[in-house]
Amino acid sequence: MIKLSQSLIFKPAYKVILGILLGIFCLNINMSGQIIDDDIALIITDSINNSTFQDDEIYSKEVSSFWDSYISKPMRITLTHEISSKIKAPAGIINNRSSVQMEYSKLFFNNIYFQLDTKIISYWKNDHQAKAEDKDIYLRQRLREAFLQSSFGNTSVKIGYQLLIWGESDLVAITDIVSPRNYSEIFFIPLEEARISQAMITIDHFSRIGDWSCFFIPIPDYNEYAKSGSEYGSALSDSKYPNQKLNNKDFEYGIKWKKTFNRSDISIMAASTIDNNHYTNKQRFNMLGTTFNYAKKVFLLKGEFAIKSSQNFPAIDKITYSGKVVQKNTFESSLSLEYSPGANFTSSIEHMQIKILGWNREIQYPNNNNTLVLNLGNKFLHDDLSVNLLTYYFVTNTAFFYALKASYQWNDRLNFMFSFFYPDFRNDKNDYYLYRNQKQVGFNVRYQF
Repeated sequence: MIKLSQSLIFKPAYKVILGILLGIFCLNINMSGQIIDDDIALIITDSINNSTFQDDEIYSKEVSSFWDSYISKPMRITLTHEISSKIKAPAGIINNRSSVQMEYSKLFFNNIYFQLDTKIISYWKNDHQAKAEDKDIYLRQRLREAFLQSSFGNTSVKIGYQLLIWGESDLVAITDIVSPRNYSEIFFIPLEEARISQAMITIDHFSRIGDWSCFFIPIPDYNEYAKSGSEYGSALSDSKYPNQKLNNKDFEYGIKWKKTFNRSDISIMAASTIDNNHYTNKQRFNMLGTTFNYAKKVFLLKGEFAIKSSQNFPAIDKITYSGKVVQKNTFESSLSLEYSPGANFTSSIEHMQIKILGWNREIQYPNNNNTLVLNLGNKFLHDDLSVNLLTYYFVTNTAFFYALKASYQWNDRLNFMFSFFYPDFRNDKNDYYLYRNQKQVGFNVRYQF
């Protein structure tokens, strides 16, 4: 039996999709399934030319139909099916899901830009997400973006659901603290896909002394964790989300300044946000950070540094031996070097460190947490085939994680992807030791039109 999750019914993005689909439905009724003929197009063109409003993009010499201008051309649909299997006992299907993604972007009135990116996912019966929900087919909608943007001189304003990326690293998050993460499938979800959008207002101002950006989030969202009964369920699975209502004590805000010098740049940022990790308690923290990019010939040096206040850490009371949560400031850093000698081969090595300021033996987390990341990539067959190998080396509480991905672009519309994940977590003190047997192979096919 097919059941819809409540998020599909109540999420604001569902109303947006419903409105667009309703508009398409009404348009099809009015047009009776036919494109506007040339005579009607000329009448529309003449009436618009005699009015005070003109849109050069739509009413050019080659007049396009309303359907092409407002529906077909600004929209892209992506159909995807993904299947993956665990290869170590107990072996079996982990992911078996299909999705429909709709991306829409359009400029209206020469100054208002609308962008929508949303996806409906169908988790089939043997997918671990459907098993956790105890449903034969589990449908869920995920909204990535739905915002309006307009510009006034050197200032741009965006309002709506957005993904705000502050950091420079593609692999770890140091200053990239704004958007929550989807951890329901831990490290099997790439960072760029794991971000969760939030309703916010962002303002960008471009000046001679640098580019300024600021954001304001009235109702913050939180990280998503694996549910009980899923393949990655843990002690965090039963944690409840904090009350998400408009409250001035929960407002999130921040500002960033960025200056570019030829191929290099530097940024300074400050923010006050609610900790995305809701499983302890609702905790506000402040961040002061800086990032930089320095390019020299075939090398690119990137760095991020941040001081964060009131970070939550699990601890054991040394007198009562009971569990508790303590707040400590941290200094976090990331430094990476990329090497790109040509158009095909790329490589990078990155070091990340989290240091707890004022650490003591009660805290059940290492004082210095170090991680090294090696990333190798190459393209073959006229760039149609790309192969990438990603290696994480957790220096503290030694562990490794390997991810091999190969993507083949069959044509402009059809893409195939193969993936192999091999976690090597032997130290039981490592945070990921629970997932040591999650060795998986996966296959993904994607079609766009």
